[in-house]
Formats: sequence, C-alpha cells, structure tokens
Amino acid sequence: MGAGNSFIAETAPAQHSRRKSEMVTFLAESDTNEDFWPAILARIAEGEFVSTIALELKVNYSVLRNWIRGSKEKETAFTEAERDGKQQRITRVLKKTYETATADIAEDTTRMEQLRAAEILFKHEGGETKAPTQIANIAITFVQADNGKEKVVGSIP
Repeated sequence: MGAGNSFIAETAPAQHSRRKSEMVTFLAESDTNEDFWPAILARIAEGEFVSTIALELKVNYSVLRNWIRGSKEKETAFTEAERDGKQQRITRVLKKTYETATADIAEDTTRMEQLRAAEILFKHEGGETKAPTQIANIAITFVQADNGKEKVVGSIP
C-alpha cells in the first residue's frame, strides 16, 4: 500500500456538522407546532430581522434561511413578510425622523439644525407638515461640526 490518502478510517462527525444537524432537527421538530411558522412570519412582517430571530432560536442564520428556502410555500410567504417588514422598518425610521425634526428642544438649536430638519421634511412630503408615511427620495448627509464649521463625513445614498 502506498502512503498519502490510502488510509481510510471511521471518524466521528465534526463538531460543526453535528451542531448543524441539531439545528436542522430543532427547526423540523418546531415546525410540527402549528404556531411556529406563523409566529416567525408575523415577526418578520412586523420588521424584525431574520438574524435576530435565528439568534433567539439559537440556530445559525444560514440554517434558518436554508430551512425557509427548502419549501416553496415558506419561501413565498417569507418574501411577502420580508417586504412588509421592510416597509414597517422604513415607517418607524420616518416616524422617528419626524418626531426628532418637530420635537421641542430645551436647548437653543442652531439655525443650521433647524434648516436641516425643515429640509428633510420638505424633501420628503413636498412640504407637508404631517408625519411621513412612506419613503421618498431623501438624501441624508452626515456632518461633523467643529468651531462652527461643518465637514461632510458621509451620506445615504
């Protein structure tokens, strides 16, 4: 017999392989509970991230996503819930932006701060003064102020 790859022996499965198998088994067993999948879908539709749910379930994100992708029905329902969840997250951010831009501030604000808040609102809803309900073409620019001078440090998009 030659050296190298000629030795074959039984070995125990690798630790990561065993853990992955345990996670898949956990999901399959949990799916027998009729409330398990609808509860996950509801959380996603409310804006929760799949990674957060996976962490709570103590399974890897990729294992959870592959479990969802393993069923056409689950994948379709997931896609719809993910779309709803994205809109929920956008709505929460816009609401928080509106609340921040219209909040009473105990300290004197600078004129620049007031103008920036007003600019966000006007760009968003075409000048309407109600809380925004959907995202529009908003560009957010992050600035750093130093001795009354501003320097752009980043932007979205």
